Amino acid sequence: MLRFTQMNFNVRPEKDGFYIVYYKHLKEYMPMSYTVEFGWNTTRFSDGEADNEFAIPDEDMNYSFGYWLKPYTIGSNYWFDEIETMLDEVKAELKGSADDYWSMTEDEKYRCDNLEELRDLLEKAKDFAEVLR
Repeated sequence: MLRFTQMNFNVRPEKDGFYIVYYKHLKEYMPMSYTVEFGWNTTRFSDGEADNEFAIPDEDMNYSFGYWLKPYTIGSNYWFDEIETMLDEVKAELKGSADDYWSMTEDEKYRCDNLEELRDLLEKAKDFAEVLR
């Protein structure tokens, strides 16, 4: 089973690939390439060479895109561990944004509120998953 977690652009993907990003201005999701070496909107070819001509800096990503979706593959035997991992990441992201809440844009506040709701839902899901351990 594949699931996604919203991540801000301060947290970078751990490997090259295509990731789903939320484009704020069009209010839609779109795929974007990423390389660990050069960042967003860069590509690595099969020969190992990378194209970073159109790389987008993190500041510009934060301006135009709300977040990226980190994929999680969940095996049925590991629900508890996966939920706990997601919960830890959500808590860490909320802790990092707690001091800046009053200086956030409305979109950032909305995202923070959604993360708080996600945290609460993950806490409940963790309780249910503990029975399946």
